[in-house]
Amino acid sequence: MECSKCGKTFSYKLVGTVYPGCKTSEDINCPYCNNKCGSVMTSQFVETTKEENEITKNPKKLIIEQETEMMEDMTEGQLAEYIADNFSDFGD
Repeated sequence: MECSKCGKTFSYKLVGTVYPGCKTSEDINCPYCNNKCGSVMTSQFVETTKEENEITKNPKKLIIEQETEMMEDMTEGQLAEYIADNFSDFGD
């Protein structure tokens, strides 16, 4: 399954005892960003697992993804300050 928010892939499975007739809606949340990616009617629990190819990505790419996710939550002022502090040497 692919997360609609962060785009990373993961899998899920249902675990626990099956109780006929005792179903509730269980959310399927992304194990990377906790975004709700779906739901399933079941008496079991949803267990999500990160995909191996997402875990073994290039470390530089992971840093870029983390920085991008962090910057998405910043206000314009915070972002401007972050860019000025961390990327000021590119003009030299």
